Amino acid sequence: MTNEIAKEDVRDEDFVDAEELASDGYFVYRTVILVSTTSATRNVVISTPTALDRLDNIDDPLQVGDFVDITGTAAAGRFTVEAIVDPTDTFRVVESILDGYDGYADFVHPAGASKVGVDQFPLTFSSSTDLQNVLEDIDAALGASVIVPEVIDDLDDVDTSGRVHGSVFYFDGYNIVELAPATDGYLLLTHDIGFAPEWVGSAITGAGTAESDSLFSATVATTSSATFQDAFAGSSIVAPATGQYFILFDTEIETTSNSSEIDAAMAVNATFSAGALTSSEITDSIRAGQPGNNRKTQITCTTDITALNEGDTVHAVFRKAAGSGSVTIDRRRITMLRVS
Repeated sequence: MTNEIAKEDVRDEDFVDAEELASDGYFVYRTVILVSTTSATRNVVISTPTALDRLDNIDDPLQVGDFVDITGTAAAGRFTVEAIVDPTDTFRVVESILDGYDGYADFVHPAGASKVGVDQFPLTFSSSTDLQNVLEDIDAALGASVIVPEVIDDLDDVDTSGRVHGSVFYFDGYNIVELAPATDGYLLLTHDIGFAPEWVGSAITGAGTAESDSLFSATVATTSSATFQDAFAGSSIVAPATGQYFILFDTEIETTSNSSEIDAAMAVNATFSAGALTSSEITDSIRAGQPGNNRKTQITCTTDITALNEGDTVHAVFRKAAGSGSVTIDRRRITMLRVS
């Protein structure tokens, strides 16, 4: 006696056909006319003018887990089939549904992979190349703080393979990045929020004295003058003792014209008239920048080791070097560090 399978022994829900497997969660395999939706029971009733319109249509039967996109009625929305109440015309959905009449319903296969154990609906795409930002992209796509983004909270979470002894890691506002070792004797200079640390100065022998001074401002200053202007409105850093100093001035710059250029520099023992430089010894630190129309960029001026006497002042200055319009400086800091 041979084993035979009759047609009535085969149930569609026991098989995954090519159309179901290929579905991306949006493929409509059948459209029907609605009769009604009932809030109290979450039941949906369709119109069945012929046997081919029944829910258990042999070619495209509605199954538990399928999506139903309802339009043209107060109950419009996407719903998930929870149960077939009557194989002729009635099914129940998982989600809450409003009372409604008439309209249309599209039957949609769920993502094909869910049929074989992996649900790809919905997908979240991230172009980020590190775990921290991938998690933050997923969290944003979910629309709620489901994932705590501070996953990389110490260097144990950072891939240090291939790094050299002496590397320094810091957060650049987006990722944890590496600052490679510098020449022996250089100093690691840190800045205010928004600025990266950096190695500075010529190689320094012997220990520094830890004597320093600094200024910071986030107040915007603008000029269209070709004469150097005081970047800190009369304030300066002061040498606390006679010695050799490393000096740095970094600032955000912006221009109102693509042709405009800006110079930034430092001036020792300067005098000013109405904010404009009248006399001083400009250091060899002049740095030009041309960020482009209404675009911000950052420039940094540094000096070689400079001899200063106790009480000497150092001002940060800037000017429009070329072009039309005006130039602007924003967040800025000037720092001196005595090294001998």
